[in-house]
Amino acid sequence: MRRPFRGILLATFVPCLCASAATVRGKLLQTVANRQIPAGGVSVTLLDGQNKRSFAVQSDASGMYFFQNVSPGNYTLQIWRKPGGPPIPYPIRVTGATMK
Repeated sequence: MRRPFRGILLATFVPCLCASAATVRGKLLQTVANRQIPAGGVSVTLLDGQNKRSFAVQSDASGMYFFQNVSPGNYTLQIWRKPGGPPIPYPIRVTGATMK
């Protein structure tokens, strides 16, 4: 039985050593009974500035997700808590060296 989400925390973004592309990664946590536990099996997508959505990745059992070879630009990271429901959006900026 899946536990309902009480809240989701978004973790870190780390650049790769590539000059023109980056790896976006993070960890999803959910709050259950006042405890934060990993949120595995959650769909995550990136929406670029032209409203083109990336393929979906799933967070693993530890709540980690990864997007590789992400071009520099402004994106909206979308966390899909419920299938068919609206995503939780997080704006991010990917540059050649850093992500904010």
